[in-house]
Amino acid sequence: MIAGLQGGIAASKALAALQTGPERHRPPLSSAPSSSDIRRSPIPPPTMYIRVKRNKTTYFIQCDPTETTLSIKQKLQSLIDQPASNQQLILLSKDNVVVLLDDLKTLADQKVENDAVVALTLRKDDNEFEDVFIARPEDFMTSS
Repeated sequence: MIAGLQGGIAASKALAALQTGPERHRPPLSSAPSSSDIRRSPIPPPTMYIRVKRNKTTYFIQCDPTETTLSIKQKLQSLIDQPASNQQLILLSKDNVVVLLDDLKTLADQKVENDAVVALTLRKDDNEFEDVFIARPEDFMTSS
């Protein structure tokens, strides 16, 4: 047992000898963030784009899945000069299913994904919303 203690003492003396000089005061290498650091800095949701279409116009809107439909309407309000209350957004899915988007729900809750096509309709004078019309390439071709 005494031999074990002497070996430990020799090892600690060797370690102390290595830590002399300017290297003893060198700052530690950068370390990975602690779990408490990770909890304090939330990871932002991924950014996505949706295509909002009306007639012959397409608006590319940058958004996050956590944004509400009302937030998207407010972004459009500055582009089209129409209040959010006069806008209606309709998700056009690839399965030809049409879903009227709820102002209070998030895009993720309504299954709006990156590069989704959303139709925009506006309120008419009779307080009804206009029909969905999105121009297709065929609409611009003339038949001879």
